[in-house]
Amino acid sequence: MVKNNQSYKGLFISDIDWINNARINCFHGFDVFAEGYYNGADILVNHVIENGTGQDTLVYPIVFLYRQHLELRFKEIIREGWLLLNEGQDFRITHDLQILWGQVKEVIKKLWPDEEKTQEESLIEHIVDEFSTLDRQSFSFRYPEDTQGNNPLAGLQYIHIRHLSEMMQEAYNFLYGVSAAIVHYRSLASEYSSDCWYE
Repeated sequence: MVKNNQSYKGLFISDIDWINNARINCFHGFDVFAEGYYNGADILVNHVIENGTGQDTLVYPIVFLYRQHLELRFKEIIREGWLLLNEGQDFRITHDLQILWGQVKEVIKKLWPDEEKTQEESLIEHIVDEFSTLDRQSFSFRYPEDTQGNNPLAGLQYIHIRHLSEMMQEAYNFLYGVSAAIVHYRSLASEYSSDCWYE
């Protein structure tokens, strides 16, 4: 056997073409990760729509990325919402979107108690139900079989990628709005506390 004396650069390095250096930990939070997963899904969707190819293999990362976006956005809203409400709670350690969505609804109700349930909330409820039926623990689009060797997507023939993307866009818009409002209110609360401190 011939010994390979080749030395390799590290896998996770920076290099002189700085435009390709992704900054790690410069921005670090659930919102950043959620945005990254959503943008990644959209880029893949646009590739399929524009080129008409790759849909049979790219569907798996697309659905996973959209689902991961939802999970992380839910967790961000729960954590930041409870911090704003000063209630000392946090999200449940789970991948179950139904459990997390229940917590998100609780935060929304406490922050906006006079608001009626919106059409967007009904849509997200529907999306969560669909994911929970097909992919409750976030494995179905990551692995071709479950721990018992069964196909978790057996019986499902097609997923229309453009339709999926359009529904996820509506959910994204609503959840981003909730997230942005919480961040804004927390900023105002912080400014108010600072003003009181110096008076």
